[in-house]
Amino acid sequence: MREIGRIQQGFFATPPRVVSALAKMFTPSDKYVTCTIDPGSGEGAALEQFRNEVGGRDVRCFGIESDQGRARTARERFTPTNGDCLWASIEDTGITGDFPLIWFNPPYDRTRGQGRLELLLFNRVKEWARRGGILIFILPDYVLGDAKAGIALAIEREYEVLSVHHFPEPDYAMFKQVVLVGKRRERAKSKGSIAMPDWAKPTTWPALPDDWLQPKIEIPPSLNIPKVRRIALSKDVILDAVSRSPLRGCLLREAMGEALKVEPPLLPLREGHLALALAGGLCDGVIEQGDDRFLMKGTLEAKILNTKNTERFNAMGDKTADVEHWKTNYVMNVRCLRESGDIEEYTSAEGEEMVIDTKAEEEEIEA
Repeated sequence: MREIGRIQQGFFATPPRVVSALAKMFTPSDKYVTCTIDPGSGEGAALEQFRNEVGGRDVRCFGIESDQGRARTARERFTPTNGDCLWASIEDTGITGDFPLIWFNPPYDRTRGQGRLELLLFNRVKEWARRGGILIFILPDYVLGDAKAGIALAIEREYEVLSVHHFPEPDYAMFKQVVLVGKRRERAKSKGSIAMPDWAKPTTWPALPDDWLQPKIEIPPSLNIPKVRRIALSKDVILDAVSRSPLRGCLLREAMGEALKVEPPLLPLREGHLALALAGGLCDGVIEQGDDRFLMKGTLEAKILNTKNTERFNAMGDKTADVEHWKTNYVMNVRCLRESGDIEEYTSAEGEEMVIDTKAEEEEIEA
């Protein structure tokens, strides 16, 4: 992406002339509410112009925009007609319901290891249109016509393509953009039955006419009023919420306060504790002492041994149980590799004793 595109987060506004030409292709429902959405709406100018020129009884515009300033401007455009714009990225957004029309002019870029960004974002929003709903997709010609990019196959699977036009001059010479209009299929095609469609060949793309002479495409009505919501919080959203929160002062004081003091352990460490940590693998690695360096590796072996058996008697002198006494012997092994290549091995002669299991069978004999 060119540097100016990176500064704008990949956003390029659709030229007003292109919006007007597209508006002449459609007719809205005059009896029902129609809801449209522009994921990546910018300041909302394109969708607002499209709504005004298409006309209709009640057309509500919704948008998604990752730039906070542009999202605020779009919200101001859309809310007077019962629409809205959500400040979020497309990846962090979900919807409840569906839309009769999607106006989709996504950022243009390549994502390392994942292919074209346009394809990733299309796969995110492709099901936001209702069955029979309309997709207006604006993207570069070299992306749409590239079989390896996969975008044409993804569109063909989900949408019946009604028309593909390249921008009129001089805009096409500057930006190399095309606009595709599709109608969502009642049922998606199987992936195995799809080949590179003929409409994806650049030689078949005429210029977008300023006057649409063919029968107009009807925008279906909304079956419901969809809701756009965040499904994840980006870092920018979190920082913005914190900056306006009453907790901001407390958080700043905590961040700028003195570092917490490291308290001493509750009980003093002894030589055996360090040996256990080393033998247990908690202190493996390179250890330096003066000019000497060692590579340490420790292991810990445990053996459970039966030490003795005793008998238990009641007050009458009768035997009630056999009691087994067990202990665990810990054998600590440490290997030390010196820089000279010498390997030294250390092992503990005796382990620490701990009763870890007591087996007893008691039979109470009533006198």
